[in-house]
Amino acid sequence: MSAAYVYRDPTGVAGPVRRILYHHERFYLRAQGPGATVPAGPVGYAEMWLTIGPDRLLARFHKFARNDALVVRSRVPSRKAAEGEAAFWSTLWGDGERSAESIASLERAVARDPSDGRSLFLLGMMHLYNFGREGTGFRNASEVAKREAASASAALDAAVPLLPDDARSPGFRAAATYVNGVAHRDACLVAAGLTQLDAAVPLDPLFNSFDFIGVVPAVVAPGDPLMVRALELVDAGLGPPNVDCVQTMPEICGNAGMAPHNTQGALLLFGDLYAKGDRLSDAERWYG
Repeated sequence: MSAAYVYRDPTGVAGPVRRILYHHERFYLRAQGPGATVPAGPVGYAEMWLTIGPDRLLARFHKFARNDALVVRSRVPSRKAAEGEAAFWSTLWGDGERSAESIASLERAVARDPSDGRSLFLLGMMHLYNFGREGTGFRNASEVAKREAASASAALDAAVPLLPDDARSPGFRAAATYVNGVAHRDACLVAAGLTQLDAAVPLDPLFNSFDFIGVVPAVVAPGDPLMVRALELVDAGLGPPNVDCVQTMPEICGNAGMAPHNTQGALLLFGDLYAKGDRLSDAERWYG
């Protein structure tokens, strides 16, 4: 084996991490004892952060060989699935424009394994991201944007049944259905998207509420009942215990995760929503 980074603390003097092996072809981490929390499955995904000096590395696991209350064991992804996911995150983080590469690799992964729900999910999200980057909005979507919306919706429709333990994927699918319906001026799809959003929010109220407020207020008029519904969701998200997630889950609700300015972006969004809903004092509060 070529040079590798190795960390050992067999007695747990420094904490629950007992051993780390980090090599360009292999990674191993063992944690046990006080401070090591064993995830109780089934889980939608498992993730691990590793900080080495100034570098912070992330591993995410979605495809499981076993996923229950006793054991959570992931499968090794195909090479194309791994390449597609790497290009996906490279694009979203601004490290490099690799969306076409991501889509091509994920499509090949799915063609080889149609049950690969993770690759289908990322494929749908990449198309949804491209829809937004087209910059023509929901109602006046260009032909390119319409194709991206339709592709996103199709991929996420296929992904959701394959990810039964991920309570957040139905929310993304619902948002894509709604966006696709608005872009194509298809009232049936718009209605289907709203129905899916209503069903998705209770599955993960805090997270999936953002699927609703992320797409519906951009389309409806200020006095529309759907705008009122959006503000109700914001009110619930900003009240206890949900608002506590900034401290209790900083990687999801704060800036400690993959979105380095997550908190600032969320507060700006809240201000915009309250301003559109004519609740100006609330808008000023969150803009401030």
